[in-house]
Amino acid sequence: MRQPVVSQSISNLNFSHVFHESLEIRLLEMRAHAANSSRDFLLGNVERDSALKLSSTHGFSQRTPCALAATHDRKTHCSPMRIAILTVSSAGAAGKRTDTSGDAIAAWAREHKHEVASRTLVADDPNAIVRQLLEWCDGEQADLVLTTGGTGLSPTDVTPEATQVVIERDAPGIAEWLRVSSVNKFPRAALSRGRSGVRNKTLIVNLPGSPGGVKDSLAALDPIVDHAVAVLRGEITDHASTTAASRRAVGGPPTKRRR
Repeated sequence: MRQPVVSQSISNLNFSHVFHESLEIRLLEMRAHAANSSRDFLLGNVERDSALKLSSTHGFSQRTPCALAATHDRKTHCSPMRIAILTVSSAGAAGKRTDTSGDAIAAWAREHKHEVASRTLVADDPNAIVRQLLEWCDGEQADLVLTTGGTGLSPTDVTPEATQVVIERDAPGIAEWLRVSSVNKFPRAALSRGRSGVRNKTLIVNLPGSPGGVKDSLAALDPIVDHAVAVLRGEITDHASTTAASRRAVGGPPTKRRR
């Protein structure tokens, strides 16, 4: 009877190290889901309803985000969008590679008059990624977090999994849109596993690691990201006009809206 083949490397595994790594990730997951998002959601609805009543009382035919923001003394899309950039690269973290992808995102932000609120580079480590995303989102330090790197099929590509631990609400359409927008020009864009979603009032979007992939993804984000951030900020917008503008930006035909 043949004896089972046992890999010699199994005896050399540090099971204590593996256990503690798993426990640390689990603790981070528990922290990520501990926030009382329902309370914030209810408070947001109360503030929004108050703003609607106020504008109706004063007879405003169009409720502008800036006017409502001034009334409630809160930051709005009238001020620059705050962007945090997270580059995920073990080589970059070790100083062996220049962060050209992060540079591309920063250049895009400056071109669009956005504020780069923070920028960090971490290794391909899920714990490091989760910690940084939690700090930015729970601390309300950014309206939009753009990550670059770690979205491919390599065993070391863990950015999507780390992002999934953090986000409270998925926004899969954004990630799908980024892939669809790039796949005709670059078919291997379909191999990206990037995700997108919301934590607190921050939108998180995974971008590819290559500078070219970053630029293509940012071009795809252009028609939709302003509106997405405005919604998360709790601003009141004219959805009809915003939709028409978005269609013009992506070259789509205008559509008749039901009244």
